[in-house]
Amino acid sequence: MPDYDKLNIPKSCKTLLKTMKKTPLKEVETGQYYHFGLTRRIQYMLDRYGGHLPEILDDVLKFLINADCLPHAKPSGCQVWPIQCPFFNSLMEKWPPFLLGVCQGNSKPANANVYLEDFVNEALQLQRDGFLYRGKVLKIVIFGFSCDASANALMK
Repeated sequence: MPDYDKLNIPKSCKTLLKTMKKTPLKEVETGQYYHFGLTRRIQYMLDRYGGHLPEILDDVLKFLINADCLPHAKPSGCQVWPIQCPFFNSLMEKWPPFLLGVCQGNSKPANANVYLEDFVNEALQLQRDGFLYRGKVLKIVIFGFSCDASANALMK
């Protein structure tokens, strides 16, 4: 067994990957919500899929926001309400959508404003200030919302 102290490397994959020890959940009326963060997810997606893009990247990043209700687990009645987001730029249209936040509870979120609060606050800040990527400030545009019937009823 190697002596990890002498090798100066992490002892576990959790340390290496900087895995959170505790997930910060926000309590909402019907359950819990976790916000992944629009800024962090954009950064992650551009770093992962956009290595060739900085030279040809538009000054505007367009997004389509999607909110759905996933089928509930029959025994527990648990429902999951994700907020997802694909890029809407032509160069990135084949990239997979990314998760912005997820709400889990025994029923639909009681208040759409609480459900979307973290996302809306961050999106407004990004639209006002832009997104800095590799020395270039990119404008953020929310192109629209796409919801299934149950999420559409919640948003009205």
